[in-house]
Amino acid sequence: MPVQERMPMDKAEEQQVNRNQSANEKREKEKSYILKATLGTLPIIVGIILWIIIAHPFITILFGDKYAEAVIVFQIYALSMIPFILTAPSVSAIIYSMKRTKLIGLFSFFQIILVFVLNYIFIPIYGPIGPTITFGILHTILLIYTWYFVIKHYFLNSKTQTLNSK
Repeated sequence: MPVQERMPMDKAEEQQVNRNQSANEKREKEKSYILKATLGTLPIIVGIILWIIIAHPFITILFGDKYAEAVIVFQIYALSMIPFILTAPSVSAIIYSMKRTKLIGLFSFFQIILVFVLNYIFIPIYGPIGPTITFGILHTILLIYTWYFVIKHYFLNSKTQTLNSK
């Protein structure tokens, strides 16, 4: 069986291969950044959890027993910030790397409507804790929303997207 020689690539094919290799390298660097940035948020989250734990003694020592009722509001609010902090890497990737700012803009419109609706529901029921519950729900939805697009873009179809682009 004769050995077939590979035909040399023309200039356009060679440029396409180089573009694909460059895009793959860029995507791998972005994935590495996203993972490092996500790990970088963990100490902040640990700090928030520590503040939640020491909130009662801290607030009562600093402000006195008359502010003890504010402790639970602070603790729930701090807890609701954890999903928000975890969105920092994903939102940055969507805006700066993926260049899909419309995704964040669309969510902002959804978010402002939901703030009014959920506060209208939760404040009469839960009082001052109502807005913190609203923030927790909104931040959790934002977490799921942004990470869905980042995981889909970088981790699920990264090779097919790069090879099919341009």
